[in-house]
Amino acid sequence: MVSYSVLAGARRWSHFADFVSRIMCMRLFIAVLFDGSVLDRCAALRDRLHDASRGGSFVERDKLHLTLEFLGECPQSSLARLTSVLDDLDFSPFDIRISSIGRFRRKDGDIWWLGTDHSDRLESLQQRLHSMLLDAGIRLEDRPYRPHITLARRVQCIADVPQVTPFCARAGNVSLVESVRTGHGFEYRPLYSV
Repeated sequence: MVSYSVLAGARRWSHFADFVSRIMCMRLFIAVLFDGSVLDRCAALRDRLHDASRGGSFVERDKLHLTLEFLGECPQSSLARLTSVLDDLDFSPFDIRISSIGRFRRKDGDIWWLGTDHSDRLESLQQRLHSMLLDAGIRLEDRPYRPHITLARRVQCIADVPQVTPFCARAGNVSLVESVRTGHGFEYRPLYSV
């Protein structure tokens, strides 16, 4: 028969192990980060959306990005594999045309985003990255890729949707980014770029 103190000790150890694994994990994604002029144009559209809505959580200017792969919680030990994948990606800069605004409908309010024209270069980049990450043993979401720049979440009651005058955005880098929870939401920390 196992004593209560042994079980309590095992339970404490289990909680400690869970705690350590959470500390040793990082919430990561791989994205195109834009320069200031593109961020300004995206933020201006976000502000017009804000003015036409009742409620929502609007993405800060410096957090606007185009996700290529959401990685989720990853152990710190995977960083070497992730940076190696980026090094082998054979990335060269190209232009993306931002041309639309849309939303993903949700019960608690919609996710509003800026959409891109179809881009063979962007599609090829994302597919190559996806394949290389899988080959490196990284677990990924299994859903179709829809390139977009998230402007806001949980948006309620849009009066007039702002129109987008199409513009070009330079995809000048691919970055591994850590999303860190703070007392005021999430902070994005670029860890590595190519």
